[in-house]
Amino acid sequence: MMSKKAEMIGKKFGKLTPIEEGGHMGGFLAYKCQCDCGNTAIIRGTSLRSGNTTSCGCVHKTMVGNLNKKHGLKQTAEYSVWQNMITRCTNSNTNCFYRYGGRGISVCDEWRDFEKFYADMGNRPNGMTLERIDNNGSYSKENCRWATLKEQARNTRRTKLVEHNGKTQCLKDWANEVGIVYNTLRKRFIIYGWSFEKAISTPPRTYSNAR
Repeated sequence: MMSKKAEMIGKKFGKLTPIEEGGHMGGFLAYKCQCDCGNTAIIRGTSLRSGNTTSCGCVHKTMVGNLNKKHGLKQTAEYSVWQNMITRCTNSNTNCFYRYGGRGISVCDEWRDFEKFYADMGNRPNGMTLERIDNNGSYSKENCRWATLKEQARNTRRTKLVEHNGKTQCLKDWANEVGIVYNTLRKRFIIYGWSFEKAISTPPRTYSNAR
């Protein structure tokens, strides 16, 4: 019985054919792949098997090039946002791919067309970026909004959300609400393992200069 590694070599995945092992990417085995366009690329095996990556990036370039000619909005902020969204979910050669397409984040079929994306999201408000409401969900009308950088930073996978008295918000917002230093609250609750009630209700320690 052949191993999974051996089964991958020579098998067709869209326009890609693994030709040899290519080391590891983000802790996952990757393969050097020959693309039908003639280029080669190192792709994670998980991305090949899931169907999330089907070319070396040439399909993405062709799609973007065709859309440039179609709508004439290439120079707009909205188009740049859309293009970056497509790139990080489909182009395995980008540095941030492992955080998006590499972990299964995709773009819904409708939003592969810039005009449909623009019709759903409209103009980008000044100072705002495209945010996924569910950080583990994909890009779609139902899961996206324009948000400030501060709002988006609080919606990352690393943000600790806490429910207390029927209200859920991140630790920084709780710290601001109860008037406690964020690092103090974080140490009490995350590092020392205090109950949340104790963490927010215990007065901060005071120090005297007694001799």
